[in-house]
Amino acid sequence: TDEWLNSAYLFSEKLQAKRVENGAVIIPRQPELDVKVEDGNILIEQENRDELKAGKIEEFMIWVNHAAALWFHNNSIPALFRTQEGDSDFVIPNCESFDPVVLWNTLKVMRKTSVGADFGKHYSLGVIGYTQISSPLRRYSDLLLHRQIKAYLDQQPFMSQEELNRRVMISDIAVNHAEDTMKDRERYYILKYLKQQQKSSEVIFDGVVVDSGLTEVNFYVDFLCSFRHCRKPNFDVSPGMKIKVKVNQIDLFDSIIRFDIRKS
Repeated sequence: TDEWLNSAYLFSEKLQAKRVENGAVIIPRQPELDVKVEDGNILIEQENRDELKAGKIEEFMIWVNHAAALWFHNNSIPALFRTQEGDSDFVIPNCESFDPVVLWNTLKVMRKTSVGADFGKHYSLGVIGYTQISSPLRRYSDLLLHRQIKAYLDQQPFMSQEELNRRVMISDIAVNHAEDTMKDRERYYILKYLKQQQKSSEVIFDGVVVDSGLTEVNFYVDFLCSFRHCRKPNFDVSPGMKIKVKVNQIDLFDSIIRFDIRKS
């Protein structure tokens, strides 16, 4: 019912506020590309990852995973805990909508998540104790932890930490290979789509500069929902500057795309 959904929404807001109190990093996320091939036609659309229902469901999943981590820890059951160190001095700018510059600067200071036997704080999520047993991706590691819970409830022996780590290490090889194949496939069709567009006219997108070095400039391409880089142009650039991004070279065989940027 609408009343139930409204209650769930309000509760998810309180849960997120609790994480923010604990130092969680909450910023609007970048959209994602949805690439499809239908009847030989390549369709590229953007999906808003901060859509209301997706964001609130994710909030509940975070707390389910946090509760599971506490349960594993309190019952001394081997698990795959996720921890992340962080910089308490880093101040996140307040922004209501997705800002490429804010995300870029946040990613530069964000440290990598570690997975293992150690129970501790996950900095960006703002919780002490985190694992993954609830995932729409149905990871194999989720299944392993489900089996740990089942073994405990059935009063059967559960896997040791060494056995958990061994199984995850083996599965990660297959998972990484599958993810690389998926990314290569998506990249191929994106490049093929852009190649087709080049036949009729120049391919130019809106973009935003996020960082600039001595010889290169990093920028965000709105259409591609991703960060890219190219040689520094012959005009001054600075973070937050709006630009036009021109697609220059596309090589489908080597999966290469090169850009130039122009003043907006």
